[in-house]
Amino acid sequence: MSVTPRVLHVLEAMPPVLSGNTMRSVNILRFQADLGIATPTALVSSRQHVLGNAAAQPMRDVEVHTIAPSRHELRARKWHRWAVSRRHAADAIGEQARGVDIVHVHCASSLGLAAADAARRERKPLVAEIRFDLAGAVNAQSLRGKARWAEPYLRSYFHRHIAHADHVAAASHSLAQLLVSEGLDPAKMTVVPNGADCSRPGNGARVRAGLALDPDDFVVGSTANMLRYEGLDFLIRSARTIQAMHVLLVGDGPELERLRAQAIGTGIADRIHFAGKVPHDDIPDYLDAMDIFVIPRRDLSITRYASPLKAVEAMAAGLPVIATDVGDLGALLRDNRGQLISPDVQGELDQTLADAQHRLPVTRAKAVQAKDWLLDNYRWDLMVNRYESIYRKVLGS
Repeated sequence: MSVTPRVLHVLEAMPPVLSGNTMRSVNILRFQADLGIATPTALVSSRQHVLGNAAAQPMRDVEVHTIAPSRHELRARKWHRWAVSRRHAADAIGEQARGVDIVHVHCASSLGLAAADAARRERKPLVAEIRFDLAGAVNAQSLRGKARWAEPYLRSYFHRHIAHADHVAAASHSLAQLLVSEGLDPAKMTVVPNGADCSRPGNGARVRAGLALDPDDFVVGSTANMLRYEGLDFLIRSARTIQAMHVLLVGDGPELERLRAQAIGTGIADRIHFAGKVPHDDIPDYLDAMDIFVIPRRDLSITRYASPLKAVEAMAAGLPVIATDVGDLGALLRDNRGQLISPDVQGELDQTLADAQHRLPVTRAKAVQAKDWLLDNYRWDLMVNRYESIYRKVLGS
């Protein structure tokens, strides 16, 4: 593109809210600005005030604005904490869209429709980014996996804004396949997976010392929102079987207290270490404190159509990864780049962890090779470069 396009990114939340979703947003904005792919502006929804008590943090070289909640939203959130006024959001998006070339929305449902309304009103091209299967997430966590029959209907409702998009970006190959199966033209879609950033080495010794762990202790762990579909209860049960194993869990969420109770109830609370939510800049230290990174996700729609950021972060840190074969994890870890196991099979996880412990030098050597492959194929600069062709297409159309 001869002229760098001005792009308005409509986001649900940003740091200080911490999640894989917000860190993806930070990396997209940062690398678009650094690489000159776009002049990005971030507009963060009023849900920022639900997910965290502070406005979105400023960024270098990126304007960041947060939509203040309307009086209607504040009243509605007494009964439904996620309530968003489509009209209020559309007005805020439209005001910012007047000074840009492209509206790029990273949210579904009401926020996606609000962005579509504003883009149509201001006559701007719309890029719709789908990062995960929201219908699967609602069923997995809110409905405890008991309403799979409702997922197609929820998906149609959440994805109504896609019909108004000039182009769609999907955050994983498996999610792209789902969207095509629902009728999206593949020519209107580009896959932009999560990327890796190795800008800071970790200091695991500091973390181990803080947790009273010896340098020779065998430590497996994960960084995750404590949600049912993450399957972290399987990992705690493995610690009961493998007596010398410590588990380090980094994150927070609705399942945290249940997982604490599980650790206490099985008599292994002294080997299950809950670090809580930590600043993302500290994640390399916690990864460096682990010997094995584990992603024991359940086989549900939300996991089948996803490529978790934590997988590429762990591989970029040179950590051996054991994960259930769901979503894009298979493509990341096959060819000896990690160890794939069947989802929801406790015995297979136990045996794989025990084998990895006994063959740790070999496992670590393979992880170094996997890191080299990842940095050749999944760096953030490579991933974010894909937006250049997307923006060229929508401006050309």
